[in-house]
Amino acid sequence: MNATPALIALPDATDTAACGAKAATLARLTRAGLPVPDGIVVPAGWPTDRLAALIPDLLQWAETRGAPALIARSSTPAEDGTSASFAGMYASAFTPATPDLLLAALQQVRSSVYAPDIPAYARRAGVGASTTIAILIQPALRPHAAGVAALEGLPAQPAGRVEAVWGLAEPLASGRRTGEIHVLSGGGSTLVIPGDQPEIMLPCTAADLVLPPGEWTTIDPPDAAPTPAKIHLSERNLLRLYTPANWSAPILAADHIQRVTALAIAAAGHLHLDRIDIEWALLPDGQLHLLQARPLTAPLPPTPQALTQARSGIRQGIPAVAGTGTGPAVHLAGSALPHLSSDDIRASVIICDTLGPEAVHVLCHRPAALIAAH
Repeated sequence: MNATPALIALPDATDTAACGAKAATLARLTRAGLPVPDGIVVPAGWPTDRLAALIPDLLQWAETRGAPALIARSSTPAEDGTSASFAGMYASAFTPATPDLLLAALQQVRSSVYAPDIPAYARRAGVGASTTIAILIQPALRPHAAGVAALEGLPAQPAGRVEAVWGLAEPLASGRRTGEIHVLSGGGSTLVIPGDQPEIMLPCTAADLVLPPGEWTTIDPPDAAPTPAKIHLSERNLLRLYTPANWSAPILAADHIQRVTALAIAAAGHLHLDRIDIEWALLPDGQLHLLQARPLTAPLPPTPQALTQARSGIRQGIPAVAGTGTGPAVHLAGSALPHLSSDDIRASVIICDTLGPEAVHVLCHRPAALIAAH
């Protein structure tokens, strides 16, 4: 790669003022031998109007690492502090490794320093908001599972929780979904909330962007052949896939919990913390990666009650047409469809066998939803 003074390899990104706290922390942990994905940093001092000049070297860097997709992440001096984390307030952007999309991702991250809610958060936390922002670029992993872990009482009495989802941890990190929850205490772990995840998110490559909703692709489970998965849609350079029906077992086994916990404890030791919050990713080949580590600034949430309600009556599947509908459920065999009255159909949720021409009568009377076998 041609030398570009603006770009700093992650292990050398130890200057918090230039590279931000996120990158500086990961640089420190990389140097300590922890499994942090490779990265390169555009320092805060590099002018935004000259980001385009960096694209050729960044793409060459990605190519040498076999990375068809990348993630551009914010890294400011104020992030990941002991009294304020600024979690989710600055932008991260997934992008295929193509010139236009990569430049757009860098610009998106840079512009997030001006987000209007950041000064208000900083005032409430009693800290200063960053006015400069570095960009950490890393290969976009396609994990089998990913999540977060929050531990306290380190190192002697670790306690806390590990949360996991299939695929990227983005739904957890953004707060849009609660994942599978394991509570840690007394040297062991207890699954208290099982996973209930209708969709899996993965980063798009350039080839993925042209796949339409409803098309099929494959995802890689551990120690098994690629699994077919249907695309719901792609947005923000992320694929949203319907979770395969046979992915119903717990996401994390006991050894996964032990490995994630050990990784968090190791990171806390190198950072001299007794409370830590990490983000991690588990690849299909079993590799565990540390994506972020910072002080745990908030109290641990209360231990959730174990989910005990039976799920045997829940029907699951892939919708032919996206949407929602609410109404009284009407269960019937296909042969009974032509005999339904308009009052039976209107505003009801019709649950039936495979549909044929007899369904025309039903559709004409506007049911709230139609659920049929395929």
